[in-house]
Amino acid sequence: MAMAARPAAPQGERGERFYLIQEGAVSVVRTNSAGDRTAMASLGVGAYFGERALAKDEARRAAAPRGAALQAVAWRGVASAQRPAEPGR
Repeated sequence: MAMAARPAAPQGERGERFYLIQEGAVSVVRTNSAGDRTAMASLGVGAYFGERALAKDEARRAAAPRGAALQAVAWRGVASAQRPAEPGR
């Protein structure tokens, strides 16, 4: 666990961290193949993000840009080779 991380969770990047917001806020944004951006959510203190990509060992489906006012706790996942296989995977 890393304290006071300033997350930058780019869309398409492999999810290796999960974030819990301690201070500030972040807007989660998805960009389509044409480059159009869609706001998915605004998250504040107590909210979390990055859990899906981390838990499913997949690329991030949206971005949570780094913000100067955002402070979060970050948990790092284990390497995918060490994760138990999911049923049907």
